[in-house]
Amino acid sequence: MTRCAVFGTGSWGTAFAVVMADAGCEVTLWGRRKELVDAINTTHVNPDYLPDTVLPEGVRATTDPAEALAGADFAVLVVPSQTLRQNLADWAPLLDGRTVLVSLMKGVELGTAKRMSEVIQEVAGVGPARVAVISGPNLAPEIALKQPAASVVACADEAVAKRLQTACHTPYFRPYTSTDVVGCELGGAVKNVIGLAVGMADGMGLGDNTKATLMTRGLAEITRLGLTLGADPYTFAGLAGMGDLVATCSSPLSRNHTFGFNLGRGMTVEQTVAATKQTAEGVKSCESVLDLGRRHGVDMPIVQAVVDVVHHGRPTPGGAGRADGPFGEAREALRADGPTPCGCLPRKHPHGSLKCDMSIEQTSPNAAKPRVAIVFGGRSSEHAISVVTAGSVLRAIDRSKYEVLPIGITHEGRWALVGDEPGRMAITDGKLPDVDGIAESTEGQVALPGSPASREVVWSEPGAAPKVLGEVDVVLPLLHGPWGEDGTIQGLLELSGVPYVGSGVLASAAGMDKEFTKRILASHGIGVGHYTVVRPREWESEQGRAAARERIAALGLPLFVKPCRAGSSMGITKVKDLADLDAAIDEARRHDPKVIVELGVTGREIECAVLEFEDGPRASVAAEVHVGGGFEFYDFEAKYIDSSEVEIPAKLTESELAEIRRQAVAAFEALGCEGLARVDFFLLEDGSWMVNEINTMPGFTPISAYPKMWEATGLPYPELIDRLLTAALSRSTGLR
Repeated sequence: MTRCAVFGTGSWGTAFAVVMADAGCEVTLWGRRKELVDAINTTHVNPDYLPDTVLPEGVRATTDPAEALAGADFAVLVVPSQTLRQNLADWAPLLDGRTVLVSLMKGVELGTAKRMSEVIQEVAGVGPARVAVISGPNLAPEIALKQPAASVVACADEAVAKRLQTACHTPYFRPYTSTDVVGCELGGAVKNVIGLAVGMADGMGLGDNTKATLMTRGLAEITRLGLTLGADPYTFAGLAGMGDLVATCSSPLSRNHTFGFNLGRGMTVEQTVAATKQTAEGVKSCESVLDLGRRHGVDMPIVQAVVDVVHHGRPTPGGAGRADGPFGEAREALRADGPTPCGCLPRKHPHGSLKCDMSIEQTSPNAAKPRVAIVFGGRSSEHAISVVTAGSVLRAIDRSKYEVLPIGITHEGRWALVGDEPGRMAITDGKLPDVDGIAESTEGQVALPGSPASREVVWSEPGAAPKVLGEVDVVLPLLHGPWGEDGTIQGLLELSGVPYVGSGVLASAAGMDKEFTKRILASHGIGVGHYTVVRPREWESEQGRAAARERIAALGLPLFVKPCRAGSSMGITKVKDLADLDAAIDEARRHDPKVIVELGVTGREIECAVLEFEDGPRASVAAEVHVGGGFEFYDFEAKYIDSSEVEIPAKLTESELAEIRRQAVAAFEALGCEGLARVDFFLLEDGSWMVNEINTMPGFTPISAYPKMWEATGLPYPELIDRLLTAALSRSTGLR
């Protein structure tokens, strides 16, 4: 017999327990309150939520999650969306390796803008094949009365969806299967918000035309968001889209419609909450749905109007007939062009807009584009290379898709507004650019958001009132070296709650510090060279210097002395005679007080680019560095001034290319990188590979290997930037 654990003793959890029991399953309901659990076990009735429904003999209840999960084939989660993460963190250790987790929740998590299945995978540590969702017109009281209903069971693994379909198929409840988890979840989450809007219109006494218009335009917003996130458009014409929307927006049994109706009649949010015993998911999820839309550049004016009423205190009755009322934004949406103006199923057109086959209207030309803050410069010795990189990105970024806000950080650390003039950011006649030379003001300062509640960037100058420059949707931090590439700006952006391109705090810090890069890679069985580290305090005493010299001498010759936390080949000296060691360490210490000394090797210098795709990281074709112009190794001048040759693709055998790609991805994952990285190797004379370093924010200059490798692999420079920004916009900040 199939065993099912249902976590949640509200009306929908209880009704679904009845469905599964009637389908022949053994069902255990988990509840937090002992008195309710005892009542269910003794009377076979849920007195708080479904007092008129007698539960089947196959349903029992418990307060012990371990008891509920023992031997469970399915764990059905029916708790309020915003409590899922905390609850599941407690339950996840009790799961065995075969239990499928089923979400009946219809919400989007606040702060992360993640769908429920994404939260489940993250917290429980399971893959998509072990997570399913059920969505559709699911009014619990009607299902408990065994009135005919249907829903969609969605899972990435079709076989799992069919197993679950069997486990909840009864004469009165008919489930259909799908693999479109994204579409089913978005349909369920966003329709709650539209249900609030229709309920408000109902409570305000507005007619059926208004309600039908809100539902149709609401479906357009759902579809617009779904298509952007990769959902199947046909999902929104079915039970999980239109079906669920109609039920929520038209039934007095709908919690969201009822909540909105009370607001429309003039009750405050607080009064409505006090009068409502059960959760109206749309009340909290409307903010996270709007956040999700903004992260992906999707215009959602009806959702915005609901957020304004529910969370920003805009009254409903007084604004019913005015353009500045709570539905002013929604009313503008009804006049504006949109992807599905007549409510028909949209189709994708080659130029990227969405049109309905029965309409001549097109996507509004005024639809908001994501705003990208390109941050560059910085306090490190790699300041100039960061400026050059920013100039290259500004030339290549697709201005039809993104708005750009260039922000430069001066050598002293001031955040300055910089003109969108990439021509001033290049190396000219051997002269390096810097932010001070191109900043629009010598005193003004830019400030990023101070908290996740706002994404507004503010500009302030002495003696003048601060100016709000608008919101930023994503940051592209093109900072190289310390105070940028090392996790510092990543931590700042995490605190601000602003999405950004590239690795998080830990991977950035580990990738910047060559010692910890080598330690982590070696622990994963990835080859690294022989080295030793000269720590700051060690070199400051004669005794420490002597110990360091002894360790270094034991390595052999030649040696490469490097700043431990710098890149762009700066501060590096090749030492062939130990008499030159002290001077080399002092040169490295000009860039970083921590120095790493590596034993030289004989081999080919090969680089490989890694980029994160939807299915995981992939590696590009490889590049080989050929140092010319009388330079012994690839130092700063050879790299940027004299333009040593980088051969792309490198002349490698098929097996050699496969191996470097495998190791590059392995190194990327060992450090926990995200977005992008360049991994530099040596191909030794014996045919083995050795990682030299990993760069979590590689250069995008005109001669940089990273974009050139991807271009040779088939991904042009502008598309590479677009992919990085799109991935960052879809990624939450915080733990992930």
